[in-house]
Amino acid sequence: MRRLLSSPTARLRVLGGEGSVEGYHLTLFRRGSRIARLYSLVVAPHHRGKGIAGTLLADAEALAVRQGARALRLEVRKDNARAIRFYTRLGYRKIGERPQYYATRPLPCATRRRSPSANPPKLPTLRRTEVR
Repeated sequence: MRRLLSSPTARLRVLGGEGSVEGYHLTLFRRGSRIARLYSLVVAPHHRGKGIAGTLLADAEALAVRQGARALRLEVRKDNARAIRFYTRLGYRKIGERPQYYATRPLPCATRRRSPSANPPKLPTLRRTEVR
């Protein structure tokens, strides 16, 4: 993770208030590519069910548009039904599977992609923790 955070093509955005972290997303960009990658989206357990994941995803999509991406790609464990429902509800679709993607267990992941909106919804203020 440290290597990713020091990369000039990684953007870490944190949502939270004074001294608390509600969630974050880490989005990666590749020079010359029009596809951004949502590497990680995490919501603190005690903040789940409050719309924070949607806020973070909308922010990742808006960031991808500003960086010139035409699509946002992500991977989800095949056994993570909650995340799959969340992304599907928001317009993501399965484009493939990668067997042995996760080192800890031999479950395939589904790769999903959606074109980010050019007009993302208005978001609450995010604390910018962008790593360049």
